[in-house]
Amino acid sequence: MKEFYLHILNKQLKADSVPPNHVIEKLAYDMLNLIFPVRAVALQQSLAEVELAFRKLEDELTNILNATKACHHCNNEAVAKNFFGQLPLIYRQMRSDIEAILNGDPAATSEFEIIRT
Repeated sequence: MKEFYLHILNKQLKADSVPPNHVIEKLAYDMLNLIFPVRAVALQQSLAEVELAFRKLEDELTNILNATKACHHCNNEAVAKNFFGQLPLIYRQMRSDIEAILNGDPAATSEFEIIRT
């Protein structure tokens, strides 16, 4: 049994530090809620509020990447900025996927239903 415990200890000592899943999950949900307002509890009321919400999410992604010790030499701020720069493309692809589901799945009755599920 001691050999097993040592094995587990060695794995833990070599493991890279990563934020808990719930932190990463919250970022993903917050991003989806911002992009698809039908998911959101609170809505932004101005362009400035939308921009601020995206900046906050970008900062959160940077913080998550900084807390992930897998890449010590990475410019995590640039990685987050690049990701958020790609969001319009990602959004278009997601909209295309929603349309494909709506057109191809007879059980799908509305965009609302697809986005919420």
